[in-house]
Amino acid sequence: MDVHLHGGLMQKISLGARKVVWISKWSSPFLAGFMAVGACYCFARMLTILPTALAQDKIISYVLETEVYAFENDPHGEVGIKSTFARRSDGATVRVDNSGPLKLGLTARRITFMDGRSVSVVDAFRTKTTWPPVRPQALASFNARRLKGTPNCVRSGEETVSALDLVAGQNVVVIRTEHPQGPTLRRVTDWRASDLGCQTLTYRVEDQKPDGSWWLRTEGKLVSLRLEEPDAKLFDDGAGYTEAKPSDIEKKLQEIESNRVDDKLTQPDK
Repeated sequence: MDVHLHGGLMQKISLGARKVVWISKWSSPFLAGFMAVGACYCFARMLTILPTALAQDKIISYVLETEVYAFENDPHGEVGIKSTFARRSDGATVRVDNSGPLKLGLTARRITFMDGRSVSVVDAFRTKTTWPPVRPQALASFNARRLKGTPNCVRSGEETVSALDLVAGQNVVVIRTEHPQGPTLRRVTDWRASDLGCQTLTYRVEDQKPDGSWWLRTEGKLVSLRLEEPDAKLFDDGAGYTEAKPSDIEKKLQEIESNRVDDKLTQPDK
């Protein structure tokens, strides 16, 4: 188990105990007892994470499906992105996203292998983009971060652990970040699975209103999580495909979208 992860969790347990002492000093015995029970519960929840974190040397295969909803134009949410993220037992990962608007029905796959290679594939165009490989001297730390995540699943100094939770049967660390976005304050909350390399299972992006309340701007919703070996076809690196720049692929997408608009304009009314 990562020493930093163990230390971070023990530090939070210690802080929780101090809070109980502070409350018992200034509040009623009943409230102090209530908070003590809460601290015991948090301690037990943390202990459920410790054994599973010790098992991180074993690579867990899984397939995660998510959808991203935008609420700017629709209070009920409008799906803009559908994604599949999968990891197989040798550590290789693939992310599949819709390429362009959902209505085009096109997807792109980004595959990352344990030897540092990475390639993006668009099967509909039979094209691929091969990215520069990870430098050999950085490969070990690169793979460790991908497989085990970071201590407490915190990736930067701006992030803080706000809670521990359970999502789709997985122990998750709830990470929160707040930062200015123009004239408003933006809050991002991630639910990251500690046993799956701190993979984000769901997230929310909120903007603060003038009255101090929060408005949900974007939400990444979990559709399904399956702990199984993913389909081998997802990791096909398109050996016979034509190498293409990302800008060339984007140009093709724009042409397809433009042609769809032109077709609609020229179709007779029924």
